[in-house]
Amino acid sequence: MLSVRRRREGAVALHQPLAVVAVLELVLPAGEVAEAYKQLTWIERLWRELKDAMEVRPIDHHLKKDTVRGHLFVCFLALYLAAVLRKKLAAADLELPWDELIRDLAALRAVEVELDGQRYVLRSPLQGHAGKVFAALGAKVPPLAEAL
Repeated sequence: MLSVRRRREGAVALHQPLAVVAVLELVLPAGEVAEAYKQLTWIERLWRELKDAMEVRPIDHHLKKDTVRGHLFVCFLALYLAAVLRKKLAAADLELPWDELIRDLAALRAVEVELDGQRYVLRSPLQGHAGKVFAALGAKVPPLAEAL
């Protein structure tokens, strides 16, 4: 929970409880508060979209503590990676529909096969926006077939 309290003209104090015991207090100019709020709404929207795209759902409370911790870690890692991807796409001046982007990347597959004692990795063809994503990330597209 985030509470905002006016401190002096042009500044706002933000209070955020940390583990119920400590309170983090920051003094920010009003313009920075507005920008932080915009980023917060962006993160909330990204989180909703990510939960839908990745089909992230709540887990039952009776699961083991480590399982819950692992679930939360994976969710936040996915959120972080999605945020990095969005920044890289914006820097490359690409505005791609998120659902299409996820669909195109999810279609990318690799399979290991063995033929006459030689192992190979075969990749599926790129679909839709996948090639643009690789380019925006500065990543090389893996070959369609590669001997191991």
